Amino acid sequence: MRAPGISRAQVLSPGGFAMLVLMPLVGTLSSRVQARWLAGLGFLISALALFHISSLDLDIDFRTAMMYRIYQSMGLAFLFIPINTAAFTSATGENSNQISSIVNLARNVGGSVGISLVTTLTTRRAQVHQEAVIRHVTNYDEALRGMLSGLSANLAHSGYSRPDAMHQSLARVYALVQQQALVQAYIDTFRLLGIACLCMLPLVLLIKKTDPHQAVMAH
Repeated sequence: MRAPGISRAQVLSPGGFAMLVLMPLVGTLSSRVQARWLAGLGFLISALALFHISSLDLDIDFRTAMMYRIYQSMGLAFLFIPINTAAFTSATGENSNQISSIVNLARNVGGSVGISLVTTLTTRRAQVHQEAVIRHVTNYDEALRGMLSGLSANLAHSGYSRPDAMHQSLARVYALVQQQALVQAYIDTFRLLGIACLCMLPLVLLIKKTDPHQAVMAH
Protein backbone atom coordinates (compact mmCIF):
# COMPACT_ATOMS: atom_id res chain seq x y z
CA MET A 1 0.00 0.00 0.00
CA ARG A 2 1.48 3.30 -1.08
CA ALA A 3 -0.53 5.57 1.20
CA PRO A 4 1.93 7.47 3.40
CA GLY A 5 1.69 7.49 7.17
CA ILE A 6 -0.58 4.43 7.37
CA SER A 7 0.37 1.68 9.81
CA ARG A 8 -0.79 -1.91 9.99
CA ALA A 9 -2.64 -1.19 13.22
CA GLN A 10 -4.76 1.45 11.51
CA VAL A 11 -5.76 -1.06 8.83
CA LEU A 12 -6.35 -4.01 11.17
CA SER A 13 -8.10 -2.19 14.03
CA PRO A 14 -11.44 -1.64 12.19
CA GLY A 15 -11.61 -5.39 11.57
CA GLY A 16 -11.21 -6.06 15.28
CA PHE A 17 -13.92 -3.52 16.03
CA ALA A 18 -16.24 -5.23 13.52
CA MET A 19 -15.70 -8.56 15.28
CA LEU A 20 -16.35 -6.89 18.64
CA VAL A 21 -19.70 -5.63 17.34
CA LEU A 22 -20.70 -8.89 15.65
CA MET A 23 -19.78 -11.28 18.48
CA PRO A 24 -22.84 -10.41 20.63
CA LEU A 25 -25.05 -10.74 17.55
CA VAL A 26 -23.63 -14.17 16.75
CA GLY A 27 -24.05 -15.16 20.39
CA THR A 28 -27.72 -14.17 20.22
CA LEU A 29 -28.22 -16.04 16.96
CA SER A 30 -26.62 -19.15 18.45
CA SER A 31 -29.60 -19.39 20.82
CA ARG A 32 -31.97 -19.56 17.83
CA VAL A 33 -29.99 -21.16 14.99
CA GLN A 34 -28.00 -24.39 14.89
CA ALA A 35 -24.26 -23.92 15.17
CA ARG A 36 -23.54 -25.70 11.89
CA TRP A 37 -25.67 -23.25 9.89
CA LEU A 38 -23.91 -20.30 11.48
CA ALA A 39 -20.54 -21.92 10.75
CA GLY A 40 -21.61 -22.47 7.15
CA LEU A 41 -22.54 -18.80 6.90
CA GLY A 42 -19.13 -17.91 8.32
CA PHE A 43 -17.33 -20.01 5.71
CA LEU A 44 -19.45 -18.48 2.94
CA ILE A 45 -18.78 -14.91 4.07
CA SER A 46 -15.07 -15.68 4.44
CA ALA A 47 -14.94 -17.16 0.93
CA LEU A 48 -16.69 -14.16 -0.61
CA ALA A 49 -14.42 -11.79 1.31
CA LEU A 50 -11.27 -13.60 0.16
CA PHE A 51 -12.41 -13.58 -3.47
CA HIS A 52 -13.13 -9.87 -3.13
CA ILE A 53 -9.70 -9.22 -1.60
CA SER A 54 -8.09 -10.95 -4.59
CA SER A 55 -8.82 -7.81 -6.64
CA LEU A 56 -6.11 -5.84 -4.79
CA ASP A 57 -3.28 -4.03 -6.54
CA LEU A 58 -0.32 -1.81 -5.69
CA ASP A 59 -2.45 1.34 -5.78
CA ILE A 60 -4.74 0.19 -2.96
CA ASP A 61 -5.70 3.02 -0.61
CA PHE A 62 -6.35 3.00 3.14
CA ARG A 63 -10.14 2.83 2.88
CA THR A 64 -10.05 -0.17 0.54
CA ALA A 65 -7.57 -2.04 2.74
CA MET A 66 -9.69 -1.27 5.80
CA MET A 67 -12.85 -2.58 4.10
CA TYR A 68 -11.03 -5.74 3.04
CA ARG A 69 -10.15 -6.41 6.66
CA ILE A 70 -13.71 -5.72 7.83
CA TYR A 71 -15.15 -8.13 5.26
CA GLN A 72 -12.76 -10.83 6.40
CA SER A 73 -13.50 -10.22 10.08
CA MET A 74 -17.24 -10.55 9.48
CA GLY A 75 -16.73 -14.14 8.35
CA LEU A 76 -14.46 -14.95 11.28
CA ALA A 77 -17.06 -13.67 13.74
CA PHE A 78 -19.52 -16.26 12.43
CA LEU A 79 -16.94 -19.03 12.84
CA PHE A 80 -15.47 -18.63 16.32
CA ILE A 81 -18.61 -18.91 18.45
CA PRO A 82 -20.49 -21.58 16.41
CA ILE A 83 -17.45 -23.87 16.25
CA ASN A 84 -16.93 -23.62 20.01
CA THR A 85 -20.66 -24.10 20.58
CA ALA A 86 -20.68 -27.27 18.48
CA ALA A 87 -17.62 -28.58 20.30
CA PHE A 88 -19.06 -28.08 23.79
CA THR A 89 -22.70 -29.02 23.12
CA SER A 90 -22.33 -32.58 24.41
CA ALA A 91 -19.79 -31.65 27.08
CA THR A 92 -20.37 -32.64 30.68
CA GLY A 93 -18.63 -31.58 33.83
CA GLU A 94 -16.35 -34.58 33.60
CA ASN A 95 -15.02 -34.11 30.07
CA SER A 96 -15.36 -30.36 29.53
CA ASN A 97 -11.73 -29.76 30.43
CA GLN A 98 -10.60 -32.46 28.02
CA ILE A 99 -12.71 -31.00 25.22
CA SER A 100 -11.33 -27.54 25.94
CA SER A 101 -7.78 -28.87 25.75
CA ILE A 102 -8.43 -30.64 22.45
CA VAL A 103 -10.08 -27.56 20.93
CA ASN A 104 -7.20 -25.31 21.99
CA LEU A 105 -4.64 -27.82 20.72
CA ALA A 106 -6.39 -28.09 17.36
CA ARG A 107 -6.59 -24.30 17.11
CA ASN A 108 -2.92 -23.79 17.91
CA VAL A 109 -1.65 -26.58 15.66
CA GLY A 110 -4.00 -25.62 12.85
CA GLY A 111 -2.97 -21.98 13.10
CA SER A 112 0.73 -22.79 13.03
CA VAL A 113 0.42 -25.22 10.13
CA GLY A 114 -1.87 -22.86 8.25
CA ILE A 115 0.51 -19.92 8.61
CA SER A 116 3.41 -22.07 7.43
CA LEU A 117 1.49 -23.31 4.39
CA VAL A 118 0.31 -19.83 3.43
CA THR A 119 3.81 -18.38 3.83
CA THR A 120 5.34 -21.15 1.73
CA LEU A 121 2.68 -20.85 -0.95
CA THR A 122 3.04 -17.07 -1.17
CA THR A 123 6.83 -17.28 -1.42
CA ARG A 124 6.76 -19.91 -4.15
CA ARG A 125 4.06 -18.17 -6.15
CA ALA A 126 6.03 -14.92 -5.91
CA GLN A 127 9.01 -16.68 -7.47
CA VAL A 128 6.83 -18.06 -10.26
CA HIS A 129 5.32 -14.66 -11.03
CA GLN A 130 8.70 -12.95 -10.85
CA GLU A 131 10.09 -15.31 -13.46
CA ALA A 132 7.06 -14.67 -15.65
CA VAL A 133 7.42 -10.88 -15.38
CA ILE A 134 11.18 -10.91 -15.93
CA ARG A 135 10.70 -12.70 -19.25
CA HIS A 136 9.03 -9.52 -20.52
CA VAL A 137 11.65 -7.16 -19.06
CA THR A 138 14.22 -7.10 -21.87
CA ASN A 139 16.32 -4.54 -23.69
CA TYR A 140 13.98 -4.96 -26.66
CA ASP A 141 11.08 -3.49 -24.68
CA GLU A 142 10.64 0.13 -25.73
CA ALA A 143 8.69 1.00 -22.58
CA LEU A 144 11.49 -0.36 -20.40
CA ARG A 145 14.13 1.58 -22.29
CA GLY A 146 12.11 4.74 -21.88
CA MET A 147 11.67 4.15 -18.15
CA LEU A 148 15.37 3.48 -17.63
CA SER A 149 16.30 6.54 -19.65
CA GLY A 150 13.97 8.76 -17.64
CA LEU A 151 15.08 7.37 -14.29
CA SER A 152 18.75 7.68 -15.20
CA ALA A 153 18.29 11.27 -16.31
CA ASN A 154 16.50 12.22 -13.09
CA LEU A 155 19.12 10.53 -10.94
CA ALA A 156 21.94 12.14 -12.92
CA HIS A 157 20.37 15.56 -12.28
CA SER A 158 20.29 14.64 -8.58
CA GLY A 159 24.06 14.22 -8.52
CA TYR A 160 24.60 10.56 -9.39
CA SER A 161 27.32 9.62 -11.84
CA ARG A 162 26.13 8.12 -15.09
CA PRO A 163 27.04 4.48 -14.17
CA ASP A 164 25.53 4.85 -10.68
CA ALA A 165 22.39 6.39 -12.14
CA MET A 166 21.91 3.45 -14.49
CA HIS A 167 22.59 0.98 -11.66
CA GLN A 168 20.03 2.67 -9.43
CA SER A 169 17.52 2.73 -12.29
CA LEU A 170 17.88 -1.01 -12.82
CA ALA A 171 17.52 -1.59 -9.07
CA ARG A 172 14.27 0.39 -8.99
CA VAL A 173 12.86 -1.50 -11.96
CA TYR A 174 13.72 -4.78 -10.26
CA ALA A 175 11.98 -3.57 -7.09
CA LEU A 176 8.86 -2.91 -9.17
CA VAL A 177 9.08 -6.42 -10.60
CA GLN A 178 9.30 -7.87 -7.08
CA GLN A 179 6.32 -5.81 -5.91
CA GLN A 180 4.17 -6.93 -8.83
CA ALA A 181 5.17 -10.56 -8.33
CA LEU A 182 4.36 -10.41 -4.62
CA VAL A 183 0.94 -8.87 -5.24
CA GLN A 184 0.13 -11.61 -7.76
CA ALA A 185 1.27 -14.21 -5.23
CA TYR A 186 -1.05 -12.77 -2.59
CA ILE A 187 -3.90 -12.83 -5.09
CA ASP A 188 -3.26 -16.51 -5.77
CA THR A 189 -3.18 -17.23 -2.04
CA PHE A 190 -6.42 -15.37 -1.36
CA ARG A 191 -8.17 -17.24 -4.16
CA LEU A 192 -6.94 -20.59 -2.90
CA LEU A 193 -8.09 -19.78 0.64
CA GLY A 194 -11.46 -18.73 -0.75
CA ILE A 195 -11.78 -22.08 -2.54
CA ALA A 196 -10.79 -23.85 0.69
CA CYS A 197 -13.58 -22.04 2.55
CA LEU A 198 -16.10 -23.10 -0.10
CA CYS A 199 -14.89 -26.70 0.22
CA MET A 200 -15.64 -26.50 3.94
CA LEU A 201 -19.32 -25.74 3.32
CA PRO A 202 -20.42 -29.36 2.72
CA LEU A 203 -18.45 -30.46 5.78
CA VAL A 204 -20.64 -28.41 8.12
CA LEU A 205 -23.36 -30.98 7.45
CA LEU A 206 -21.21 -33.50 9.30
CA ILE A 207 -21.42 -31.43 12.47
CA LYS A 208 -23.77 -33.00 14.96
CA LYS A 209 -27.18 -31.36 15.08
CA THR A 210 -27.39 -29.20 18.18
CA ASP A 211 -30.21 -27.76 20.22
CA PRO A 212 -29.50 -24.01 20.38
CA HIS A 213 -31.17 -23.68 23.79
CA GLN A 214 -29.08 -26.47 25.27
CA ALA A 215 -25.95 -24.95 23.74
CA VAL A 216 -26.64 -21.66 25.49
CA MET A 217 -27.27 -23.45 28.80
CA ALA A 218 -24.02 -25.38 28.37
CA HIS A 219 -22.08 -22.12 28.17
